[in-house]
Amino acid sequence: KGDTELNVQIRLTKAPTLTIHIPKLNLQVKYTAPVPTDHIKDGEVVVRNEFISIDAAMRTWITGRKTYRDPILPGMTMYATTVDKFVLKKLKIPEGDLVLCGGGWQKYAVLNGKELSKLPKNITNPEVFLALSISGMTAYFGLEDIGKIK
Repeated sequence: KGDTELNVQIRLTKAPTLTIHIPKLNLQVKYTAPVPTDHIKDGEVVVRNEFISIDAAMRTWITGRKTYRDPILPGMTMYATTVDKFVLKKLKIPEGDLVLCGGGWQKYAVLNGKELSKLPKNITNPEVFLALSISGMTAYFGLEDIGKIK
């Protein structure tokens, strides 16, 4: 259960300059208190991240500028699309089911249940859904809706 383990998070320590220097990535591993499962509200869920996406758009998100989403500011956990397993919920979804959501670069996340999409039970490789993350969705809708490929 999430309430007995430390949560591991990857947080931004400072916004990058124009060039990224790999030895100084401006990220920090942070061990935080266990997920407070006794404070979960109706409609919220605790999920354990099984797979985490890494998207090109993240470079823009960490600059501090607002785009189609709010920026990731120093001290914040990196945002990412994730495939997660339910640990605790106050929804009518069985624990252990897999969902696609924005759990971020961390082991556990507390999310609003409306922010997730349940994955089919017969999925054997759920990590393929991350291919439809930010870049995949952009490519799909660009080709289908804007390019109208026939």
